[in-house]
Parts: sequence; C-alpha cells; structure tokens
Amino acid sequence: MKNPSPQPPPRSGEGEPDQTPPSLLGKGAGGLGSSCNPSPQPPPRSGEGEPDFSAGAEKPAPPVANVIVGQRVEEYKVSRAKELRRDMTLAEKALWQQLRRNQLDGLHFRRQQVLFGFIADFYCHATGLVVEVDGDVHETQVEADAERTEILESKGFLVHRVSNEDVLNRIDEVVDQIRSNCRHRIEQRFGHTPER
Repeated sequence: MKNPSPQPPPRSGEGEPDQTPPSLLGKGAGGLGSSCNPSPQPPPRSGEGEPDFSAGAEKPAPPVANVIVGQRVEEYKVSRAKELRRDMTLAEKALWQQLRRNQLDGLHFRRQQVLFGFIADFYCHATGLVVEVDGDVHETQVEADAERTEILESKGFLVHRVSNEDVLNRIDEVVDQIRSNCRHRIEQRFGHTPER
C-alpha cells in the first residue's frame, strides 16, 4: 500500500456494516465516476441457482458498495495513483499480466486503486479483495501496513499480501492463492462457489 491519507477514517466496530456517511456517497472526484451503484439485491438462497458472472449477466452487489464511485478522492491521490501505474515494479507488472483483462475467472481487477485514502496495488471490486505486493521497504513499515490492513478489513475488504519474491519466483502459486481468496469471498456471499 502506498501513501496513506494524513488522517485515516474512523474505524467501525467488528461485524458492523460500513456506516459511510451519505456525504461520501456523492459524485466521485478526479474522474472516478459520478453515479452510485443501484441498491444491492439480496443474494440467492442456496439451491436457487448459481450466480452467473458471464458477460451481460447482472452481477451481485460488491461487498463494499459504492467505494469506487462514491468516495471523495483528493486530486494528489489521483495523480499519485496514475504515477504508480506508470512506474510499476517488476513484480507488480508480472502479477498485472495475470490479472488484467478479466483473466482470473472473469473477475475484473484494477491497479493502483484509491480506497479510503490508501492506494491499493490491485483491487477486485466484485469480491472486495485487495492484493498488496510487498517489496523490501515493507520490512521497515510492518506496523503501518498492519494498521492499514485493519482499517480496510473493518470496511469489509479482504487484504492479501504477497512478497515480490513470491510473485517473481512462484507466480502460479500466487495466482492460485488470489483465485482461492476470490472464490472464498463469493462463497461467503452466496453459500456456494459458482461453477465456471
């Protein structure tokens, strides 16, 4: 994770739904979008059919509603995210090649996505999964990383950290772990994993 906001958002209690104020659900800044997602539909009960993630099918509401289009993002964060997309590390580039263009089970990932003032390396909105690729610098900021993880998880995200070394030397295992986390999140929402 890069560039935490100067003042992190207040933490919500464990197990509570996200209580994002309506003021944060307005028009997004910096070209991140201007409309909010429709009201989330309840997930189907077990046995009522598989969720269909194919093209054109209605997708379920994400675990963290409106975070992409509903958050206020300061202009310098937008600029920094663009800069980080241009200057990705070798490990980030390698992982992006595996995640881009919906290659992983048809799931859409974004890179360098601003989430509640933090810039996540990779983010899948449909599952609420944040993937962080940690280099050597993260060895000196363990406490800060743990605090960011705690804040994001209190907002409903699942944070998965992986080292540069693992990405560069064991990319297939890393992708399998990400796939497993995505399937787990889908299973949590629907009571079963959709078959592809």
